[in-house]
Amino acid sequence: PLFVDQDNSALRLIPSQPEQINQIDAFVLIDFDPQLVSQTSQQAIVDAVALHGAGCIFVSGQGSIARRLDGWPLAKLLPIERSSPSSVAVATQPVGSEMFWQPTALGSSALPMQLAPSIAQSLAVWQRLPDFISLARVERAKEGAQLLAQAVDRQSASESPLLIAQFAGAGRTVMQATDETYRW
Repeated sequence: PLFVDQDNSALRLIPSQPEQINQIDAFVLIDFDPQLVSQTSQQAIVDAVALHGAGCIFVSGQGSIARRLDGWPLAKLLPIERSSPSSVAVATQPVGSEMFWQPTALGSSALPMQLAPSIAQSLAVWQRLPDFISLARVERAKEGAQLLAQAVDRQSASESPLLIAQFAGAGRTVMQATDETYRW
């Protein structure tokens, strides 16, 4: 809640008028309670993305955004599928060991993933970033979604989806399965 005091562009409340929502270029939704956003506003966000080309990133930290959004209009924008109410995204919990970001082949060449002038330099930057320990488990991406990064467990070398993107009509949406980028 105090973030809006630090950033003049941040909004304390999501506007309720579709005309106001259509003025927003990108939505960053971090562990919010969908009950605090009217269904009309949620549908206006969906329309702003799908019809007007806005972007939307869902960041899952404490708990699962996918689980919370089940049955709400914003769930249409998630780039993941839920095969059953309990299996797709489990509440975020420390997994017991440190993990690191590993861009996929597609992610390595995707412009939003470029942290340096060349792909090789960018991959070197990704390798130097601090590890993280909590991850929202994702069962599978929607058909046509793009896996841009994996979480790789340092102990077991197992990989889990970390950054998944999709086109949503005229816009683009992303789900990031950790909120630990503050460690960067």
